[in-house]
Amino acid sequence: MIRNFFVMLSVLFFAAGCAPSNWKVVRQAKPNPFKSGAPAFKATAIDFGSAQMAGVAKTMNKKKFKTDLSFLSRHYRKALLRSMNGKGVKIFTGKANPGVYVLRAVATTIDPGSAQKPSMIELKVQILKNNRIQDVITVKSSTKFEKAKSVSARMQMDGKNLGEYVGKYLSKRLGK
Repeated sequence: MIRNFFVMLSVLFFAAGCAPSNWKVVRQAKPNPFKSGAPAFKATAIDFGSAQMAGVAKTMNKKKFKTDLSFLSRHYRKALLRSMNGKGVKIFTGKANPGVYVLRAVATTIDPGSAQKPSMIELKVQILKNNRIQDVITVKSSTKFEKAKSVSARMQMDGKNLGEYVGKYLSKRLGK
């Protein structure tokens, strides 16, 4: 009976939109700077320079892994663009003009996973304007072996998930 209560409570929270989000807010500008006008965002490629590489074997093909990281970043930006499509928000990947918000994604942890354990990618995403931090969030994605057999496929799926999560955060902040 108690278990049924908790199951129903979980369903109620999920239905009410109170389910846990896929991001954690580290810092949020107040008042919300994104609600005025129609803000434009430049989405940078993911910076992998300072990421902790968990589960990356020394025997792993480094060139192939770099290609996988490139695809992860590409899928992240594609999914981010797609998630904001039709919401009146301009997101682009080219050169940013002054006054445009910049979405800077930095990988903090990368674990490509294996047959026994899922992949796990974590990003810290900063939203900046004129080099001043407005918001900072962390997003995390994990893909099980059963969903994608190869490391490449899992990382691409994680990239897509991460882009969608950042898009959902932006939608919420923009009131869209």
